[in-house]
Amino acid sequence: MKKISIACVLSLMVVTASAAENKDWYVGASLGLAKADSGVTNLTGDLKLDESDMGYKIYSGYDINKYISAEIFYADFGKGKLSGTNGTYKYQGLTSTFSSEVEADSSTFGASAVFHLPLHKNVIPYAKVGIHSWETTLGTIENTGTDVMYGLGIDFPLNDSFSLRTEFESYKFDSESYDLITAGLMVKF
Repeated sequence: MKKISIACVLSLMVVTASAAENKDWYVGASLGLAKADSGVTNLTGDLKLDESDMGYKIYSGYDINKYISAEIFYADFGKGKLSGTNGTYKYQGLTSTFSSEVEADSSTFGASAVFHLPLHKNVIPYAKVGIHSWETTLGTIENTGTDVMYGLGIDFPLNDSFSLRTEFESYKFDSESYDLITAGLMVKF
């Protein structure tokens, strides 16, 4: 699913690049912290739950006007991990420790409406809301679904073609949620 999603986003970026005339189109990439809220609680013993990892996002969009944009995206939230040991055992005079580790890998692609508030030519805050199709793999178990996402951010235009972008986004995954805090570069054409 990841390869197909990335291929679709990159294909759209190429198509939009050839159709652009007034720098209404843009593409971008960002990197940052991904944090899951899996709902796992009451850990006992020496179990460790790590719900944070490095995440990234690629996106493409079209400025309908100076207040509204339509955007498509692919985001990868990295891996979450639950690990721990359940004790030691002795076999043929050798003491060993029993341990286990489970990793979850999550990603999504979707579309959002972005609402800009152009306060100043160099500082443009925005809010976004959208829908996304997600996938989580936990060992050999794969779970998929479609849910809502929302976010807040600020674009810092450097010139007519380049902007820095910082944003916070929250994605629902059934009863779980993922937050993505990123910074990146956007190119308009």
